[in-house]
Amino acid sequence: MSGWGRHLLGTLYGLVVAPVAAAVVAYGAATAGSASAVSAVGRDDLLPIGLITGAVLLLGIAVGSRISPMASLLPGLLFGALGALWVVAPGWFRTEVTWPRGWPGSVLADRAEWGLALMGAHGILVAFGTLLLTASVWPSRWRRRGREEQGFLEEPLLPSEGSPERARSSLPWS
Repeated sequence: MSGWGRHLLGTLYGLVVAPVAAAVVAYGAATAGSASAVSAVGRDDLLPIGLITGAVLLLGIAVGSRISPMASLLPGLLFGALGALWVVAPGWFRTEVTWPRGWPGSVLADRAEWGLALMGAHGILVAFGTLLLTASVWPSRWRRRGREEQGFLEEPLLPSEGSPERARSSLPWS
């Protein structure tokens, strides 16, 4: 894949994964928080744990893939900005950062807003942002893989006339 194609694919992945992962993790954190406040860990906790695990898997693909560092840069900027907002102005964050009404529904929006505040208070937003941004800064992720890294060499390596490898390859039992 060409360099621009790889970065375009990574940008598209990052643009899709960033809001989806933020919504799913926020909803899962709020649901897990309300379920654990009501009862001990049980069946009610399986859905939020599954949602959070799925979102983390999406983010793990962004961090560990060879697509493009844009795939981890864009979600890292989103989580990092939300975490920084929480650190700088937690009161403002609680009142002003709202989920778009009508998009996931009002019940889901309220739960997602509470989940974002919960994740901000516990430092999860900052941790996710730091992890994703750190995965994007390595120069090797921005470079396209060369032919040598793909397992191909420019010139084949043949043993020279007098080398031990050439002598062993000419033996009938080798």
